[in-house]
Amino acid sequence: MKQPLFRRLPALVLILALLGQAGALAVQDDPDASYSASLTVLNADGAPASVFQPGNGSADQPTSIVRVACALDKGGSSRENRLYCVQLEITYDPTCLRFEGTEGLADGFVQGHPKAGRVILAFLDYSGDGRVFPADLAVATLRFTALRDAAAEFALDRDTALVTNADATARPLALSAPRPIAIGSGVEVADKNTLRGLLSAARQEADGTLVSEKGADAYNDQKWVTQAQMDALRKVLDAAGLVYQDGAALQAEIDEACTGLRAALETFFTQQSPGLLSRAVTYRMTCRQSEGGTVTVSAANAVRGSSQTFTIRPDEGWRIEDVLVNGRSVGPVRYYTVADVRESYTVSAIFAPKPDPEDWVNPFRDMAADAWYFDAVRECSIEGLIKGTSESTFSPAQPLTRAAFLTLLCRLEGGGIQGQDTENPCSDVSEDAWYYPAVLWGLRSQIAVGGGDGLFRPDAVISRQEMAVMMARYLDFAVPGAGSGGEAPKFPDEGAFASWARESILRCGALGLLQGGDGGNFLPDASATRGEAAVVLQRLLHL
Repeated sequence: MKQPLFRRLPALVLILALLGQAGALAVQDDPDASYSASLTVLNADGAPASVFQPGNGSADQPTSIVRVACALDKGGSSRENRLYCVQLEITYDPTCLRFEGTEGLADGFVQGHPKAGRVILAFLDYSGDGRVFPADLAVATLRFTALRDAAAEFALDRDTALVTNADATARPLALSAPRPIAIGSGVEVADKNTLRGLLSAARQEADGTLVSEKGADAYNDQKWVTQAQMDALRKVLDAAGLVYQDGAALQAEIDEACTGLRAALETFFTQQSPGLLSRAVTYRMTCRQSEGGTVTVSAANAVRGSSQTFTIRPDEGWRIEDVLVNGRSVGPVRYYTVADVRESYTVSAIFAPKPDPEDWVNPFRDMAADAWYFDAVRECSIEGLIKGTSESTFSPAQPLTRAAFLTLLCRLEGGGIQGQDTENPCSDVSEDAWYYPAVLWGLRSQIAVGGGDGLFRPDAVISRQEMAVMMARYLDFAVPGAGSGGEAPKFPDEGAFASWARESILRCGALGLLQGGDGGNFLPDASATRGEAAVVLQRLLHL
């Protein structure tokens, strides 16, 4: 028989992503770290217990409190417990237990909005450095009220439990076995509420199932049964409905109606046949996000070979901090397209509130407030487009690489694409490189080109004229209405421009995106710096 409705409700999944570039463990990471999460059921006095009495708060049946302590223990060579992201989901039966709240929540952890039968406890480090907790961490204690006689259990959901390191790679995590309890006699006593729930479940199944003799008119994931099979379920439904409406129904009649409905539902589930097209291979497309925005996808179940696009939208006053695709960072992109679905995908987004420009505190000791690039770095930092070379340095004079500048343009446009049909034409661009998604995006968008020798040279320093060419191609791709600007400025060293870059340099100059330096010279072969990149990024942002 299918799981009860409360066990089929979608979980509230918090963010499964972390700050930082994928592909490199933070220095604080403990390579052999492993974790175990456990649940302990306690009575109102805090002692271990497995038997509870039902209560409704009356004098005859005082409220019966059930406490469930959740703990996370760390193993490995180091006892330092530096956590980056944790998610634990506790499931229970809401028909016999009512969730009342959380006690003793560990500092930094949050309780997700509870849904029927599920409570999520989660921690996410926004600094990228992790937070140190005790090796034997008491995460929280959940408080429940026992409602009626039943056998129940508390369990940790294996599908959503997660502990990661700094680059969002999952750590080994063992979960304790479900913790069974008995409420009252430990045997469920059916009542009108029980019958009402079964009636609702049966009606939903009947209304959502097609009647067909051969299933030729059933499509996608639609289920179908024959008319005789549907009639059999409807007959039991009608009889149980009469018992529910009978104000004088005996307990034996309620028990018989509940037993009959359960048996009829189980038979109905086994009789259902899938629609014709549901036999096609499909993959699950999963969206996850933190507070501050949403992730949506064109289809939750994607047919093999189809194209699916994930869209990431921050709320007003928030920005995209990072997006992970199957646990791998692709940067703060606004969309991600799987061009040819061949596996399941999970896209997780982390959002961060935008600071007010007036409240922004300069974290970079190598950037003075009167520097010509200060305003650009501040705005691009607030928008999440550019970061420092460390927490306290921006390195404005540091030359920029081809991969780094293309990554900045990718962040600005918000693009990202992946798929089995997406071949990497450049042998020097590893799929494990932090810039891989941006380079692939740039090549597909024709913003960047590799050399005829099959090399992209991602670590080569980009010259000012190479930067101008990428910017002009970016305008054609992302800002087609930008035009060519007014009259191009006169650069005394125009004769030094490469023929393949001349038009792009003049266009960027006419649009005010690039300017000359000392003496008005453009200096086409000079290395572009991080400070210059921040300024042109700001200008593109306002174009």
